[in-house]
Amino acid sequence: MRAVIYARVSTEEQAQKELSIPSQIEICKKFAVQNGYEVIDIFIDAGKSGTTSEREAFQELIAQAKKKPPPFNAILVYNYSRFSRNEMDSIVYEELLDRQHIKLISVTQPLPEDNAIRGLVRGIFRVIDNWYALNA
Repeated sequence: MRAVIYARVSTEEQAQKELSIPSQIEICKKFAVQNGYEVIDIFIDAGKSGTTSEREAFQELIAQAKKKPPPFNAILVYNYSRFSRNEMDSIVYEELLDRQHIKLISVTQPLPEDNAIRGLVRGIFRVIDNWYALNA
């Protein structure tokens, strides 16, 4: 399966921690190798808040995902907060990905296989990410 990696940090302080962009990419690449994904591209937004979808690389990623057929089957992120910290944006963009049969995969936050529980757990991650953005 073909995959892309999306990496993002919003602050220099965050980049100094384990969430640096090179660290995110390295962890996602290891996951790809272990799980049979061919990484065909990497999208990076440095110094961009996840509270908005107005991020250059993110918008390019979404534009690529909208193609018919899309050039990849999966988007790998370090964790779901790297994709978005805005609950509504997460819902809208993940629905778009679902319609295109593209998986959004957090390499550090695996979801259960059961669809009902999967949706519940993913929803909890969205709420926590949104709360963190509002209270950080």
